[in-house]
Amino acid sequence: HWSLTQFTPASMEVLPQNTTERTFAVITLLFAMVTFSSFLSMLTTSMNQLRNISGNESRQFWLLRRYLRDWRIPKRVSSRIQRYLEYAYLQQKQRLQEKEVELLSLLSEPLREELRHETLKLHLAGHPLWLNCGSDTKFFSRALTSVALARGDIVFGCGEQATRMCFISNGMLEYARGQLSICDGLVMPAQEKHAEDAETEYVLIGQWVTEAVLWTHWVHIGDLQASTECQVIHVSASLFGELIRHNKPLWLRMRRYAQTFLIALNEMDLEDMTDLTQKHISPSKVVEDACFAECKEAHEAEDGDSDSVLAMVANMFARMCGSG
Repeated sequence: HWSLTQFTPASMEVLPQNTTERTFAVITLLFAMVTFSSFLSMLTTSMNQLRNISGNESRQFWLLRRYLRDWRIPKRVSSRIQRYLEYAYLQQKQRLQEKEVELLSLLSEPLREELRHETLKLHLAGHPLWLNCGSDTKFFSRALTSVALARGDIVFGCGEQATRMCFISNGMLEYARGQLSICDGLVMPAQEKHAEDAETEYVLIGQWVTEAVLWTHWVHIGDLQASTECQVIHVSASLFGELIRHNKPLWLRMRRYAQTFLIALNEMDLEDMTDLTQKHISPSKVVEDACFAECKEAHEAEDGDSDSVLAMVANMFARMCGSG
């Protein structure tokens, strides 16, 4: 009880009776004063920081509303902008962003690519091909970019040239298939792009769109639109192809997968053509038919045999030098 009264402005009937007790009481009182003052200072600083953050957040959103009002932005667009920025701001507060960690700018390029691979690989693991690639996905991590979408944003439209594959890491998108026609032997979107009874399909977290663009030239067969605020991972088709060429074993395995995928794609009916090819072509079956895992093991075995041969040659050379 006496020790607690030293940390607070309270009193007690217990009093020091001699010099030793008075010295101990003074030391305890000074220590209590420093400790209590430090705690109070930390608490005040934390409250001020929270108040400043809250005040800055309120001011920024007030400035946003004023800007939209001053420039007479239509209410429909204004509502979309505010809703998306509220979502993006909340996401930024919940998870620390790379740009907020200044030390990351000092990373070497290989380490930066490995970091990008580790942060994004979980969102790609739902695809059997990426799952079988394992750590080899780091070879094309530079082809991956994370993009945020607002509700109502158009990702692509029917008839547009495809340039990237999309993985959904957060949110939900709507896909509406268009009408197709054959012109000079090529499959193209019809003039009336959408049928009246066209069904809308939802693309959810862990799913992907437009895988075919990685293996062949592709024109989008429908429209993809964000139905909620979303986070998607884009795989650039051109950069993906360029990067895997630098790794011959990976390139050979990808080529076998691509050949098997395109055979299945060419066997599809025109009515079944879609940007959601996984609806009709099972990636797991393509991986199995392409013997993707066996190819990987074979290349690892070849590498092991090559290392063994080199080791044998090195030992033989060492023995020859030793005997000489």
